[in-house]
Amino acid sequence: SFTPTVTAKVTVQSSVRNAIHFVGHRFADGGSVSHSTVNGVPRTTNMTVPLTPIPHYPEGPFIVTATGTGDPIVAGAAGETITVAAGNFTSNLVVMKKEDRLDESPQTTECTIAPDQDVTVDVIQVVAAGGGEDDVELTIQAPATAKAGSGITATFPEAFVGETYGMRLEASLPTGAPTGASQNVAAAAALPTVPLGSHAVGAGGNMPLTIPADAPAGDYYLIASTSDQQYAAWTPISILPADAGPDEGGEETGDGGEEAGDDDVAEDTETGASNLTRTGGSTFLLSGLGALTLMAGGVALVARRRIGSDL
Repeated sequence: SFTPTVTAKVTVQSSVRNAIHFVGHRFADGGSVSHSTVNGVPRTTNMTVPLTPIPHYPEGPFIVTATGTGDPIVAGAAGETITVAAGNFTSNLVVMKKEDRLDESPQTTECTIAPDQDVTVDVIQVVAAGGGEDDVELTIQAPATAKAGSGITATFPEAFVGETYGMRLEASLPTGAPTGASQNVAAAAALPTVPLGSHAVGAGGNMPLTIPADAPAGDYYLIASTSDQQYAAWTPISILPADAGPDEGGEETGDGGEEAGDDDVAEDTETGASNLTRTGGSTFLLSGLGALTLMAGGVALVARRRIGSDL
């Protein structure tokens, strides 16, 4: 639960202000009663108006500010909302010519809400407890660099275990990011937003993520956002090009591009061993024979490949 501080500002009609000022009153204070609702349940708050100068009409409007402490508001379960709405307002002002209050005159004014007036003050989202009495700041830790196509682990405070966030890479920070943080405007024009999906914070505050293999290389921010796409936290990260795939050129060749002999390899089909026959000069073995094991039958197949010879 929390105890709200209620503030109400009322602008006194110009005709009333002019009449008060005309008879010589220059100051006002007193109290007021504010009516409101919390999830539709009526509440009343007694408020105080400090000593306030009454301006002459060329000096601007006469605004009365009242403050008070409301009754505690008890939060429900996580995911619920609390709607606070304003209601009618009673102003009990005391006007006076001087601050000595020798000629004070009480003035009571009723302010009534219009039938079609939107009186919503705030809608409060109830979230899960932060894990202690002190608030825990939502932060992200992640590697400074990662290759496209690789996996990384983003780490959150353990107070947020079980919370789900939408993750993405952006070259520019969204609205709501800390003031002064680099916006990477030039990079944002060249780099796309890279969605990483929605994930829950797991044990130890860890969240495994996979960087898409087609993510363009560049400097990004790893951004976590809530279910309503509101910015939550961020950390810089540089994406490097993906590792090059295996060489698909096919056959290997020996030094100097010399032709490979056809009759240089004798094969033992039982053991899968290969023997290189020396025919004079030095023989250069480019690679061994590969064996592919078939899990179902456990049969070893010996792959033939040419062996280049330096004759």
